[in-house]
Amino acid sequence: MKVSDKSDEITAIPNLLVLLDEERTSDTVKDTVMDMSKSVKLSYKPQPVEKTEVVTPLSVFIDKRIYARHKENTKNRILIYEFARLDKR
Repeated sequence: MKVSDKSDEITAIPNLLVLLDEERTSDTVKDTVMDMSKSVKLSYKPQPVEKTEVVTPLSVFIDKRIYARHKENTKNRILIYEFARLDKR
């Protein structure tokens, strides 16, 4: 049984149990378990966050401050239409 599946750092629970059997004081057991948990925590890397918002331009204008676009948030199922600095005509 493995605590960490990293190829560089594989720590087996039986090795931890041997260390704990050799040293019986509560402080050394606590220190060993804390070191073990820190190494596992440091080797953990979270999954990258997916971009859930998709922006699609509805039209292209000469001035960059003028825009009409459609935003869609796929995770929350939200649709947003944004219009900025459009002429009234």
